[in-house]
Amino acid sequence: MKKITLVLTIGLLSTVAFSKSTFAQNSFVYNSLPNDMTLMANVLEMSAPHNTSHAGSYVPDTKTIHAKAIKDFEGRFNHINNAMWFADQNGYEAYFMQDGFGDRVFYDKKGHWKYSLVFYNEFKLPTDLRAAIKSTYLDMEIKQVEELQYPDEVAYIVVLQDKSSIKVLKISQDGELKILQDLNRE
Repeated sequence: MKKITLVLTIGLLSTVAFSKSTFAQNSFVYNSLPNDMTLMANVLEMSAPHNTSHAGSYVPDTKTIHAKAIKDFEGRFNHINNAMWFADQNGYEAYFMQDGFGDRVFYDKKGHWKYSLVFYNEFKLPTDLRAAIKSTYLDMEIKQVEELQYPDEVAYIVVLQDKSSIKVLKISQDGELKILQDLNRE
């Protein structure tokens, strides 16, 4: 149980450009962190319903949000009508519920889309990527998927679990798997 708590507190640094990170001996080493990115507590906490603890100041009136951000959000997520908007020194964040998970979309001060964090279960993962994971980790259950959408790439962070271990993987669009965390459950 302590190891489970450990992985949840160590977490998946959700807003970090994972393609620029390396993994060594259960610790993360970041080669490059943009100034506007912050370290998030963990993937499971980030997707918890109604968790806005990492957001900036709540903006109750979307008229104060840059119009370009609102227009882009409506284009990307036209079926969402329950978004909550937050603002900080770096720009805007839209937080909304979708399929029981809390998703986030980030914009700069000028309303330009920066990236999105979309959470879901294994069945929304692209079939070929799901098959690649399942063929390698036969007896492990996919607990959660975090899709990291960036302007030039999409990556997936996948939390796997069985009776004795928890693994956190990064999988690229072309199916390349990388273990970010590998912990034993006790």
